[in-house]
Amino acid sequence: PQGLLAANRQEVCRGRLKEGWTLGDVVDDVRVLNVDEEDVRKPPEEGVYICGVHLEGGTWDRRLQQLDEPHPTETQAPLPVLHATAALRSAARGGRVASYACPCYANASRDRFLFEVELPSADEPAKWLMRGVAMIASVGKEDG
Repeated sequence: PQGLLAANRQEVCRGRLKEGWTLGDVVDDVRVLNVDEEDVRKPPEEGVYICGVHLEGGTWDRRLQQLDEPHPTETQAPLPVLHATAALRSAARGGRVASYACPCYANASRDRFLFEVELPSADEPAKWLMRGVAMIASVGKEDG
C-alpha cells in the first residue's frame, strides 16, 4: 500500500507538471467518499480508489459524512470507498477544528502504519485519540 501511494504521488505530479508540481511539494490526500465498492464504475480522473478498509473504535455516519460513535455490537465498521490523490503541501487540508487525523494500519495488530486521513467529526480529536480509533486495511488477515 505504501508503494501504491508513492506511485500515485508520482503520477499526480506527472499530470500536473505544467503547473510546476514536484514530488517534494506534495503529500497524500485521502478522503472518504459516499460510494460503495460495487457502485464504482470507472477509475478516478486523478488518484486511486481504496476499498475494503474498516474503522475500529468508531463508525462512519454516511448522512453527516463524519466520524461517529461505534454501534454497540461492532468492533470494526466498514468504510465506503476512499479516494487517494496528492495535494500540494502548502494547500493540503487540515486545520479544521472538528477533524481527527485517523491513522490507517495494514492490519489489526497495528504494526504497519500506512497513511493518515482527516476525518470530520462533531467531537474534539482527543475523544477519538483516547479511544484509539484507527482504520484497518486488512481485516481478518494476519499480515495484511
